[in-house]
Amino acid sequence: MAETHTNTMAEEKNTKNTLSWLSFPSAIGFLTICATDNALCKLQWGKSPKPNNESHKILQPTQKQITAYLENKLKTFDLPIQFSGTAFQTHVYQALLEIPYGQHCTYSDLAGKLSSAPRAIGSACGKNPIPIIIPCHRVVGKNGTLTGYSGGAGNTTKRHLLDLEQKYI
Repeated sequence: MAETHTNTMAEEKNTKNTLSWLSFPSAIGFLTICATDNALCKLQWGKSPKPNNESHKILQPTQKQITAYLENKLKTFDLPIQFSGTAFQTHVYQALLEIPYGQHCTYSDLAGKLSSAPRAIGSACGKNPIPIIIPCHRVVGKNGTLTGYSGGAGNTTKRHLLDLEQKYI
């Protein structure tokens, strides 16, 4: 059963932004997604600590799309997302969105494309606030080695997502 939570937080500019959470079980563990009024802003493993039952126009479609993706019924997400992080991190996240379903690249390849260093790319991937949707799992080490994944069970989850995509390309 999905659970949601709504909380109002003041942002730095003293404007109010309503954040809503939805927690749900998935094939890769319990996931919690977070959205502002207009865009998805976070995905993390685990269950939201303060659930309620409000519906949300972004969270419901996000849950459906993630579930469809994990069941091999969806290859491309069609969701409004809100990038967070530094300008460099945002640049990396946009580049990650360009890696097609079922394909991967190395940290070095992405670093070359963005005129950066592989470790900087890895650091940005590790801070990705919306894994799966922003597909940092598609970036691997040299020779295809799995060098880290911040979500779920780490590299086991990364391998699961890569294998899932390879089966259905």
